[in-house]
Amino acid sequence: MAELTLKKAVGDAITLAAANKVAGEMLKLEEITRAELISIASDKSLFNELTKGTATLEASPYAITVSKIQGSKWEEKTGVGAGTVDKFRISKPLTINFNKPIYAHEAITAFEQTLGMPEVLTPKLTKMLQEFQKMYERTSFKDLENKIIKDNKQVDFDVASKTAKEIYEKIVEEATKLTETIDLEQGIDLIDREQVVVFVKPLVFDKIATMGLVGDRVTETLAGGQYSIVQLGGYKVFSNPYLSQFDVVISTNFVAAGAERVIAANVERMAPSNDMAVYFEGAFATGVLWDNLTVGIANGSKSAQHENEIIQAKPEGERLKTS
Repeated sequence: MAELTLKKAVGDAITLAAANKVAGEMLKLEEITRAELISIASDKSLFNELTKGTATLEASPYAITVSKIQGSKWEEKTGVGAGTVDKFRISKPLTINFNKPIYAHEAITAFEQTLGMPEVLTPKLTKMLQEFQKMYERTSFKDLENKIIKDNKQVDFDVASKTAKEIYEKIVEEATKLTETIDLEQGIDLIDREQVVVFVKPLVFDKIATMGLVGDRVTETLAGGQYSIVQLGGYKVFSNPYLSQFDVVISTNFVAAGAERVIAANVERMAPSNDMAVYFEGAFATGVLWDNLTVGIANGSKSAQHENEIIQAKPEGERLKTS
């Protein structure tokens, strides 16, 4: 499925569902198909760069359970036998609940139906999947930024007034500090350089890139028009349009967990008219698992925003609650 674009995958799914539909029944995508489509839609997810080192133990319609791999507790052996087991020291299971489901319900007019259902449905459902994916990204990064503020890991640095070289040096400095983390309570004994992930706002990326300090931009990805940079001072860097409060965020590839679920993707008739409607319903679970492992760089001090809200590209008054 990796070589398929989301639009082609949606079109193929709709065509197959229409062919198997019994007359009089509504057209709906089955669970396995919905899972495949959201997997494609999230393939280039930026937030999921922070979840690659997190093991999911169990997933249900209501929550995901993940493993927080911690360090071992070492002691001098003074007696016979293995001693007392340190419960949950190595792997601590954590449960993250899915937010309340969100949905979109869009009309398909009688005229549109004359164009052919797959042709009409494909762009509509594709757009819904993309919008849902962007809400997952925006909400997840909002929560990550709030975690930075809660952990007091803000770094006051005005990128607007700095040169590209100064920004580069600051990013490398803070990323290297992160690799030197020793946190006995959480079991962190240094962090490998390849585990560090750096996100920068697109304008910050452009400022650095124009100075020739980083390589060429790669092909624009589906998930939101972001560009990635393979290396910056030995660290993996992504241009991130979903950052809000911080110009630069530095973290690890195991700091978080996330999951998305498409609950329904149906086409139904809108009685008493001949018009049809496409209905999309989904939910996601997202959470930051580790304390003090994410640093935010911005000018001045920031305050937590939009807690327990799903972030859409809409006015403040139209925000959705997560609980």
